[in-house]
Amino acid sequence: MMTLIESESDDDEPLAAFVKALGDGAVAIVSRGNDPISATDYQTVALQMVHWDRVARQHAPPGPPPLCVQAATWGVEVLRFACHKILDRLDTDTALPKRLVAGEPSGKQACHHWSVDLGMRFWADVVRRSELVDALDPLRTTLHAISQRWPLSAIGTETENDGERFEIVWGDASLRRMYVDRVMLRGDGERAREPRVAASIERATCYRNLA
Repeated sequence: MMTLIESESDDDEPLAAFVKALGDGAVAIVSRGNDPISATDYQTVALQMVHWDRVARQHAPPGPPPLCVQAATWGVEVLRFACHKILDRLDTDTALPKRLVAGEPSGKQACHHWSVDLGMRFWADVVRRSELVDALDPLRTTLHAISQRWPLSAIGTETENDGERFEIVWGDASLRRMYVDRVMLRGDGERAREPRVAASIERATCYRNLA
């Protein structure tokens, strides 16, 4: 569970500071200011994502896809964008910034989903937080559209998966196990009813009962 905190302090590397706090204790510390991201900030975050990838592999099902640093960095920056918007609901511009739209990974490779999820594994917490505000808040539309495109990270949200991208996730043995395990962990009943997911859950349950 991610905790969202507003900060008044200015940081020379706002994205790196965001990632560090998130990695240290699942705390998203975001200032109200829309700080620019410098080349140095991106370089620091890239190194942090390499570390996150190394740690995540120790707990992932065997054979996760390789790290795509650009996708991982994009994922945490989108997460920071969403947290910033949730804290500042006086900001009426809820569309994903053009640079993030242009930099979004295609989602056609399993490594994109693994890498984006390194930061966006907290995505469901952010989406649920946005739903506590106003049912007509346009930010919800933006966040749900992102959820559709990243099915692994979107588990626990009330969003239908993009079919093509879901097949990319399901086609990778490691990501498939991550997907099923997360559906069960988060109690995502809608996704659990998808036939292939339901069959996988039944097999996993039977195996655990026999063990």
